[in-house]
Amino acid sequence: MVRESLADAGVMVSGTIPHSINEATMLFDERPVVVMGGTTPGHTTDAVAIRLAIASGAERCIICTNVDRVYDSDPQNDLNAKAHDILTHEELQEIVGPAEHTHAGPCGVVDP
Repeated sequence: MVRESLADAGVMVSGTIPHSINEATMLFDERPVVVMGGTTPGHTTDAVAIRLAIASGAERCIICTNVDRVYDSDPQNDLNAKAHDILTHEELQEIVGPAEHTHAGPCGVVDP
């Protein structure tokens, strides 16, 4: 749906949805925009986005979400949640927890 919307808006987006990071990086030779989702079960889209950004040499990676900033707790459940505009990697790691990804399912700011 995202790929089709971009194409309909005139964005030069890849014609196919890649199934791997390697396939996605090759598609950048054809078009400046590539849309993809997860790669294999257990790989979250956050992790895939970061891996694709690194593999393609991207200057930044934007992860879209329905929350306007990073919070120290879930703002839907905690009225006192503190919003952050800028965080170091270490500060973000404190919020999301250990780097090991133990299982899919829980929602957080981004996957560890």
